[in-house]
Amino acid sequence: MADKPMARGFLSKLIMGFEREYGVMPVAPKGYDLPFNTFGVSMSKTLTAAGTLRGTRNPQEPIPGRTDVSGDIQVPLDYVCMGYWFRALFGLPETTGGESSGPYTHAFKLHNDMESLWFETMFATNPANYVLTNGIKLSTLPLERIEEMTRLMGGDGELVASIGTMGKVQTISPASKAGSPSSPGFLRCNNDMGKLLLDGVEYGDATAFGIKLDNGLDGDTYTIGQSSTRAAISEGLATVSGTITVLFKDMELVNAALSLTPKKAEVVFARGDNTLTFTLEELLFQTKVSTIDGPAGIRLPLDWQAYHSSGSLGSALAVTLKNTHASYADA
Repeated sequence: MADKPMARGFLSKLIMGFEREYGVMPVAPKGYDLPFNTFGVSMSKTLTAAGTLRGTRNPQEPIPGRTDVSGDIQVPLDYVCMGYWFRALFGLPETTGGESSGPYTHAFKLHNDMESLWFETMFATNPANYVLTNGIKLSTLPLERIEEMTRLMGGDGELVASIGTMGKVQTISPASKAGSPSSPGFLRCNNDMGKLLLDGVEYGDATAFGIKLDNGLDGDTYTIGQSSTRAAISEGLATVSGTITVLFKDMELVNAALSLTPKKAEVVFARGDNTLTFTLEELLFQTKVSTIDGPAGIRLPLDWQAYHSSGSLGSALAVTLKNTHASYADA
C-alpha cells in the first residue's frame, strides 16, 4: 500500500454559518468561506481511571466523561469578513446605506441574545475529510498585548483577532455538509491604518492599545440524556476591558484614573472609503503611578474597564464597519 501524503494546513478551508436552533445543522445551510490563520476548536472527552478492584493489579476499563468543545480561532483583522465574526459576538448590526454599490455602514452593539454557529473545516487528506462543529458560541474577543494574543494597535506585525469559542459537538464526515458557501471579499487591516482618539482628540503618545470582550458564557450546562454534551450555552454579563501603554510625558491619564474621570476612546482604521471603528463611550482607567525601571525613556501601562451608563450608543463596546458589503444577514 502506497504511503499517503500528509494533510497540509494551507489547503484547508473554514466555512462558518448561523444555526436556527442551537446545536442543529440547518436543512439548507448558508455558509461563508472565511479567511483564517489557525483553527484550534476541538472536541475532547476525558477518561477517568476506574477504582474497581478485581483481585488483580491490572487496571479496569476507564470511565468516559463529559464532552468539551472549545478552542481559539485566529483570524486576520479586515474590513469585510470581520463583520460575520462581529455578528456572532454582538448580534445582527443596524445597516444603513443608499446606493446598491454602497458604501454601507454596519453598526454592531451588544445584544441580550447571541446566535449559535456551525463550522465546517476541510482537511486535505486523500480522500478529503470534513469536521462539522455545531452549537458554537463565541466566548471572547481578545485584541490585546498579552503573550500569545496580539495587541489591537501598536507594533508592526499582522493584526489578528484570537476568538475564543464554546460548543456542543463535532462530527467527522467524508463529504461536506456546508452546501454552496459564499466568499465575501477580503480587505486586510494594517497597523499603519489606525489611530487612537481619547475624548474625540487624536492621541499620539500610545505605543499599544488592547481590547478584550468577554461574553460571560455559561458552559456548565450538561444535562441527563444529552450524551454528555452541553444542552445549552447561556449568555452572561459581558465585560469589556483592556490596556493602554503610553510614553510617560505628564500626569493626564494618571489624574484621570485617580479622580475616576470617565473617558471616551475610539480606535479607527481606514483604508480608502473603508473604515473599522471600535468605540468605548465610557471607560475608567485603573489607578497606577508610573515606576522608574532604568535610565531609558519611561512608559506607563494602564488597565481600563469599559461600561455602559448613559452613552448614546447603548453598548459598552460598539463596532462600526463601513464598506461595500450590503448585508451581514443570511440571504
